[in-house]
Amino acid sequence: MTQSHPKQEKTGVIGRTLRFMLGTLLCWMTYTVASTAPKDLNLTALQMVGGLLIFFVLIHALIMRYRPNLNRWLGALFVAIPLILLFALGGQPGRVASVGYVGIALLLLAVKGNTANEALFIPSLLTGKETHLRCLLFAPIDLIEKHLGGPGGMPG
Repeated sequence: MTQSHPKQEKTGVIGRTLRFMLGTLLCWMTYTVASTAPKDLNLTALQMVGGLLIFFVLIHALIMRYRPNLNRWLGALFVAIPLILLFALGGQPGRVASVGYVGIALLLLAVKGNTANEALFIPSLLTGKETHLRCLLFAPIDLIEKHLGGPGGMPG
């Protein structure tokens, strides 16, 4: 039996802007490396991005089906580990793939204005179901903006 979670909160102006800026920077870095790299490296990185997407779709489905009450911070950390490992152990293709995946996810998060987890946001767009896990990189900013967003606080 699964419980439904409320829709994700919207980000404030600062969180949305920083997501967009970092996502743009990561996508630009991926582009500059990929544009000068050999074709076999780019193909390997593209295959790794596909593998990440399939892996995170499966993780998303497992969390939604079997662990809907998973702690949002512990779950977000658990989901970030494969990206960190791919970046650290995957060589240049792994670094390109992980940075590109996170960059695209951050750009999509900025456009949607969502506080969802970076790794699971693309699968949530594909399935139409959002998890309750948070964006690890910007959670502190989101919390501050939410706290200051009351009367007399920051607009958001």
